[in-house]
Amino acid sequence: MLRWRPPPHHVTVEAAARIVGLTPRTLYNAIAAGRLPAVRHDGVTHVDRETLLEAPLLQIGAAARRIGRCRKTLRRWIEAGRLHAHISAGGRRFVALAALRRAAAASPHSPSPGSHHRR
Repeated sequence: MLRWRPPPHHVTVEAAARIVGLTPRTLYNAIAAGRLPAVRHDGVTHVDRETLLEAPLLQIGAAARRIGRCRKTLRRWIEAGRLHAHISAGGRRFVALAALRRAAAASPHSPSPGSHHRR
């Protein structure tokens, strides 16, 4: 008997969480809320990799890495109203990828040597 196999572009929720820098629980919550489509078979939940990368599920750190900026810059954009963030019950900020791209495009990025913040 043939077993069901997910398509090659599908990944488990655990693998998806590693890809976008979130916890599996956050992705399960997004699936339950209808923000992330998923397929469940034999007790394993899979999501489409392309849909995942376009989903509005990026935490500030993952979002900053995606556009080559620091978390502090994204927090300033949020405080200034240039970027809308969804705040979870636990206080974590999530940004939509489309909104992130718009904010990044509106803000020219030309780092110069020595312009990075020290930690």
